[in-house]
Amino acid sequence: EVWADSAQLEAATCNWDFFQQMVRSYRCEEADLTRAVAESARLTDMALERFLSSGGALGDAGGTALWQSLRGALQLTKRQRAALLAGQAPPDGPEPTSVAAFRRLRSLLLASFWLVP
Repeated sequence: EVWADSAQLEAATCNWDFFQQMVRSYRCEEADLTRAVAESARLTDMALERFLSSGGALGDAGGTALWQSLRGALQLTKRQRAALLAGQAPPDGPEPTSVAAFRRLRSLLLASFWLVP
C-alpha cells in the first residue's frame, strides 16, 4: 500500500536501476552514492507521508501485529511528521510512542526500498 502511487514507484525503480548500474559497472563515485541514498530517502519520505495521510494500512495489512505496533504514527500531525523528517523536535509534544512508531515505520520503509524495489 505504501508504494501504491505509480509515479513514486517508477521514480524508486529508476533510482534502484541507477544504483544497480553503478554496482555492475564497478564505477561508482561517492557523489553518485550520496545521490542514490538521498533520492531513496526523499522518495521513501514522500511515500510515507502519502500513506499516513491516507489513514495507513487497510484491508488485511491493517490487522497485522506489525501494523498494530506502528499504528501510533497516525497520531502525528503532518506538521509533526515534517519536523521529524527534518531532524527537528516535533511541535506540540506528541506521545513518545507515536514518535517511536513513526521512526520505526520510516526505517522499515527505507530498508524495504533497498531490499525490494
